[in-house]
Amino acid sequence: MKSASIGMQEWMEYFRQATQEVVSTALKFESSSKSEKGARVEPRPKAGTAAKDDAPRPGAYIAILSDNASMHLGISATAEGCRTLARSLLGYHSTQDVSEREAGDAVSELMNIIAGKVKSRVSERDQTLRLGLPMFIQGRIQETGSMERQASEIMVGPVACQLLVYRSKRSD
Repeated sequence: MKSASIGMQEWMEYFRQATQEVVSTALKFESSSKSEKGARVEPRPKAGTAAKDDAPRPGAYIAILSDNASMHLGISATAEGCRTLARSLLGYHSTQDVSEREAGDAVSELMNIIAGKVKSRVSERDQTLRLGLPMFIQGRIQETGSMERQASEIMVGPVACQLLVYRSKRSD
């Protein structure tokens, strides 16, 4: 049974939903006020706050593969943003140091958890989905002419992040 193709916007929506779920359950940011509880995912409020698109952004990426799809999902932030995400996932205090390796491992694990939630959301439509191994990349993914990309700027707690969806361009 061949499932219907899932569009880039729909992948991004599943990705945003999964990120919201993981952020609200797995990440704990220190509150700057008593009214702020836990973590949140919000659209970025100002377009000017995003890092330049060509600026290197470390991040974690993972493949989602099936008989009908080959996607890569990623979450990126500044190096300090990745360290903040890592401290949050690991339950560290904001003053605790996190090595570059620890940050890469923690953000990769965060991406793995989020991708598992995306897979769960899409599995009703495609039971052949499977996850690859997450990888942490220090710079920006170099896109080729055969790739398409969807990006969404979000705030994960206090961290400005970008969610990314990549796949080969469709010929249909």
